[in-house]
Amino acid sequence: VSLKEASFDTTDIDFRGRIVPTPVLSGRFVDHATVMATLLGGAGNTSPTSRGVAPGVRLAASSFERLLPDTLPDLRRWGVSVQNHSYGVD
Repeated sequence: VSLKEASFDTTDIDFRGRIVPTPVLSGRFVDHATVMATLLGGAGNTSPTSRGVAPGVRLAASSFERLLPDTLPDLRRWGVSVQNHSYGVD
C-alpha cells in the first residue's frame, strides 16, 4: 500500500520490516501519515489498537505535492497495488 501524503514514522515498531523505500520516504514524518499507516498496516505491537486492517502489508510513502496517483511504472517498481489518498493538511 502506498500512502499518498508525506512520510510516516519509519521507526514505529508496528511497521518494522515492511517499509518500501521510495524517493519521498524521509526522516521527517507527519503524524497524520503515521496514523493512516497504522490504520492500514499496523502490526499491533505497541497496543491492540495499533493493529491495522492489513497488518502484514508492505507500506510505501508518496508525496502529495502532486495529487494525481503515481504512475503505473512507479507503483509497479515499488510493488504497490493500492494507493491511499487521504491527505492530512492544515
